[in-house]
Amino acid sequence: MTILEIQEKLKHPLPGMEAQKKMSPKFREVIMPENTKHFKESAVLLSLIPKNGSLYIPLIKRTKSKGSHSGQISFPGGKFEKSDTDFEFTAKREAHEEIGLKLSEIEIIGILSPLYIPISQFIVYPFVAFYPSTNDFNLNKREVEELLMVDLKDFFNPEVVKTEMYTILNQEHEIPYFDVVENKVWGATAMIIKEFIEAIS
Repeated sequence: MTILEIQEKLKHPLPGMEAQKKMSPKFREVIMPENTKHFKESAVLLSLIPKNGSLYIPLIKRTKSKGSHSGQISFPGGKFEKSDTDFEFTAKREAHEEIGLKLSEIEIIGILSPLYIPISQFIVYPFVAFYPSTNDFNLNKREVEELLMVDLKDFFNPEVVKTEMYTILNQEHEIPYFDVVENKVWGATAMIIKEFIEAIS
């Protein structure tokens, strides 16, 4: 699949919450609250980077801290700042600050459905971009422990979708995740990826 084909598919109506819910824990009943005015806002960047005849998505393993998403696998991204012109700029700026992508080289080709994250009270706006090179990575070691490059084709393999039981508030819950590059991609990141995969299928 080419970048142009992906760009055209992202112009069609998105699968939205119906796709996101397929990688959501069953106990996560609220996908998007009716009133989002009092929630914090952020943006993430799902980049597509050509390498060895395939398209790769860079994910990051966040450093361990006191934050609610400490140590998790995620997209580059972060909180909307007052100095940001819009959410698209937030996504680009965070990708530049966290993994070193050059702002001038990031080409936005689509936007996915907003996603609500209950634990941190954020609304996340995911953007899809084409980035031409794998030579520009420069990790912010304060925020990024490791860069994970995942072949887009891996997410189309049904065998990488798995589940695991977690105890949350003294109750057992089945959590879905993508098992890729020896890591578990779950939560909001997995939900965004699921919508993207269905949107371009």
